Amino acid sequence: MGELCISDCPICGGIGWVNVKQDGYWLSSPCPNRPKYYGSTGLERNEWEFSVDKLKQTNEVKLMRNAIGKLFTDGKGMLYICGGFGIGKTYTLKSAVIEAVNKGYEAYYIRHNMLIDNLRQAYDDKSGQSVYRERMDDYKKIRFLAIDEYGRERMTEFSKNAMSELYDYRYEKAINGNLITILASNFPPEMTMDEYMQSRANDYRCSVLKLNGKDFRKGV
Repeated sequence: MGELCISDCPICGGIGWVNVKQDGYWLSSPCPNRPKYYGSTGLERNEWEFSVDKLKQTNEVKLMRNAIGKLFTDGKGMLYICGGFGIGKTYTLKSAVIEAVNKGYEAYYIRHNMLIDNLRQAYDDKSGQSVYRERMDDYKKIRFLAIDEYGRERMTEFSKNAMSELYDYRYEKAINGNLITILASNFPPEMTMDEYMQSRANDYRCSVLKLNGKDFRKGV
């Protein structure tokens, strides 16, 4: 499953992990020589070769590329991308997940409605609250999380509360930790978030990228 490195690796000795010091703490990090594995990223097998280099380099794609590049440079952060259909948001997010894995991050792509459904379905289990907490913690703690089609989920009380908890945690860790979160939507934050979440999305230490490009699926 991609957890082991090359057997004679001079860096990790073949175990696949190395200890690195960050902000005064020792953390385990994937060895740079470890083979890359994309099977736990939320992407389909035919998406593992995605690269933003393969997209038509429109102004919108360049803006997204630069904004995501800054997240990788900083090693943390939160980005909200909004714009119309067909400007490359989904492909760019999936490409960013691949890039994150290539950089040694644990990374995951998911659509907003699927994230909420996964949390809601936890209560189908007899240990519903426990299962819910486990799933929420997974979404909270993954190093690189890309949430697509944000705002298309019907915002019930459950989904509002779940998203508020997740967003709040990842916001704090984007500012004071090392988590990276990207949300992509067809709508600006003021149409998808309450005032509390909007305030955080518009924090000067986070980024909101509003795009106005044309749908290039329709051709020139």
